[in-house]
This record gives sequence, structure tokens and C-alpha cells, in this order.
Amino acid sequence: MKPLTAHGKAILFGEHSVVYGHPALAMAIEDALCATRVTARPGGVKVHVPAWGLVCDDGADSKIAEALRLLESLLPGSGGMDLEVASSIPMGAGLGSSAALSVLLVKALAHVRGMDLDLTCVRNTAHALERVFHGNPSGLDDATATYGGLCLFHKGGADRLPFAEQLDTQIHRLHLDPPPLVVADSLVKRSTAEKVAWVRRLREEDPALVERAFLAMTEALFSGVEAIRTRDRQALGRAMNTCHKALSDLGLSCPELDRMVEVACSAGAYGAKVTGAGGGGCIIAFAPGREEAVKQALETAGFPAFTIQKEGWI
Repeated sequence: MKPLTAHGKAILFGEHSVVYGHPALAMAIEDALCATRVTARPGGVKVHVPAWGLVCDDGADSKIAEALRLLESLLPGSGGMDLEVASSIPMGAGLGSSAALSVLLVKALAHVRGMDLDLTCVRNTAHALERVFHGNPSGLDDATATYGGLCLFHKGGADRLPFAEQLDTQIHRLHLDPPPLVVADSLVKRSTAEKVAWVRRLREEDPALVERAFLAMTEALFSGVEAIRTRDRQALGRAMNTCHKALSDLGLSCPELDRMVEVACSAGAYGAKVTGAGGGGCIIAFAPGREEAVKQALETAGFPAFTIQKEGWI
């Protein structure tokens, strides 16, 4: 049997601004979740992710249990499963853990029920599960978790990007080689919903400030995409730094995240930024050829880190 996997994600550009019609770009953390055991059972679904300390079945009173019950109703057929999952990403750190779990759950139950789902169906079903976790998600996380690579969410289309393949009305996959990254965890917990609400209030109180930050992030995105296309390391680093400053201006950084960015850049990264909702969670650093030095510097400073290696950038 082909391994059942799903991808995590790191947002390169466009956190929060995507909610208000601006584009966002995410990069897959390939095969971040992998099914280590899938066992059919007469009924019910149980999932166990040891790395997250998660054990849940569809009879529990939780968001995950609600998603499991929805999953069982959405896929034709009968029969349940016990699913055990290995994860290389933390839960709740802005790296797409819920979307990756949603995709893997869909793939695993489809396998148990003898279904051969195409990726579009996998993604659409996973998006329904993501609604349980996040209410009204953009779809960027579950698209990246399903398709991998570089995924662009843009309500207005991607006319400026002729190398973009349209996956649906709002999601495009860029046919470019993703850059290598170092990902580090601040270990500061945060709530995506709270940060979204924070930006909403700030936008009501100071719309000019927020719009300036959003426009800076959007221009950084297109500059960053061009830098990825041309392998311009300095330009990609500058674009990431611009995006981090814009997020900081919106109050979405914190002392730990700013310290991590400083450590990464001092150790040789071309650029670094918060990824995800902000206020905690993770940063990403672009340091081709210098990944180990940056990773070690971050870990020495007390922040767990790992690398996403990509061919072609060294």
C-alpha cells in the first residue's frame, strides 16, 4: 500500500491580509503527517497522534470528535477505523496541523472503505472538516496539505503569475521550486481566532495603518515570488523581512519571535519572519547553505528548530 501522508504548511507571505482580499502564499512541509497504522473496525473512528499527546474517538465532546463524526457522514460506505499518526510538526503552532490531520483522516477512511478518491475530492472533504476547527477557513491550508508545493490563495486570480496552475476559483499552485527553510518554534502558545479578532478591531480603529501593512505584505509576496523564480536569495530575504515588519506593525509579533528573527539573521539567514497567526507559534528563516548554522543558533537560544531541505538552491 502506498503510504498515507499529508503535508503541513508554512505561510511565506500574506498572513491576515488574506482575510481581506489580499493574496497569500504557502509552502508545503512535505509529508509532515504519516499514517503508521490503519486498522478497520465495524464502526466508529479513533485517532492517535503520539507526538501531540492526542487520543480521540468520535464519541468524545471535542472539535476533533465533531470532525470525526462529520467525516464518517461525508464518505460513502460503512465501517470505521483506528488510525495512528506520526507527525513531524507541532500542533497549534501555525504549521497547518489541523488541515494535515483532516487530509490524512479523509485518505485513511477512504482507504478503509475501499474508495479511490482523487485529490480534488480529498481536498474538498478535508475543507469541510477544517470548517469544524476554524469556522470559515480560506482553504489555503487544506489545499497545501493536499497538493503540496507552493500554493497561492488569491480571490482576484493570479494574472501577474503566468506560471500558476489554477486548482479552483481561488487556489493556484505555482510551478516553481520551493525554497529551503529553517522552521523554529517559539513555544509561545497563541489563538488564531484571537489574533484574527485583534486585526479586525485594529482595522476598525486605524484602517490606514492596517491597509499600509497589508499593501506592504502584498508587494512583498509578488517580490518574493519573483525572487523564487529567479533564485535571487537577497531579494527573497528582503521580502521576508518586509513581511515580518508589517506583521510587527500590526502587533502580531512578540519578544520571542523578534528575538528568533534576530538570532536567525545574525547566524546567516537572508531573511526571517513570523509564520501563521502570530503572537507566538513559529518563524521561518531562509538560509540556503547555512541551514545547520541557523538551526543550531536558534536551538542554542532555546527554540526547537528543524529544516525543510529543497534541491536546487545550493
